[in-house]
Amino acid sequence: SGRYSVLAGRDVSFTGYVGTTTNNGSTWSWVEARGVSINSGSIDYAEHSGGLTIYAPFENTSDSVVVMSKSTNGGSSWTPTSTGYSGLVMACLCPYGGNSDDNIVFVVIRATDRIIKTTNGGTTWSDISPSGFDIDATGGVGGFVGFLIGDATTLYACNSTSGSSPLWKSTDGGASWIQVNSNLGALARTLGLWPYNSDYIYMAQKNGGPYFSTNGGVSFASKAGNW
Repeated sequence: SGRYSVLAGRDVSFTGYVGTTTNNGSTWSWVEARGVSINSGSIDYAEHSGGLTIYAPFENTSDSVVVMSKSTNGGSSWTPTSTGYSGLVMACLCPYGGNSDDNIVFVVIRATDRIIKTTNGGTTWSDISPSGFDIDATGGVGGFVGFLIGDATTLYACNSTSGSSPLWKSTDGGASWIQVNSNLGALARTLGLWPYNSDYIYMAQKNGGPYFSTNGGVSFASKAGNW
């Protein structure tokens, strides 16, 4: 029908925007994906429900508890709900596959080194962190990142460190994990999922890449210069 949405990049004040077009890109409408003032730039959105749902978790400055700010009307109004877990938000994922009601959301938190999950749109949360998931905070902004990709069932989680970047995989929505790679290299920065095969993933480091895996992250081949 000509409708698409896109997540725009943040600026230094952690502003993020979601843009929507209904005419194949001829014109766009934009909404700032922030219901409150926050210090984290991680947001995600979903459209299964027919409207634009936006999730924007943030650290409550009064007690460091992560609050999920949610809009179900494209950003016109917001509802904040406490997750019950403290820390600084590193990533937010509302997966497309297997999430037809847009109620499954994952959030990665630094300081307490957690991955938390909701299956009811943020009303309740549970800790699904892999054993050993430890986001390195010793290297400043360049030294810590935690992120994950996937759908409601198959997930990949990485905690990036200045020395190595372990990679975990779950095939049951985070109920259990296996470490498929103990070292993606220093300062891994992003993962990308091939949408038609969950064993095909991409990876880039702060100072290297891109790399491509066809075996679920067990090994990667360099694609540098192959453009």
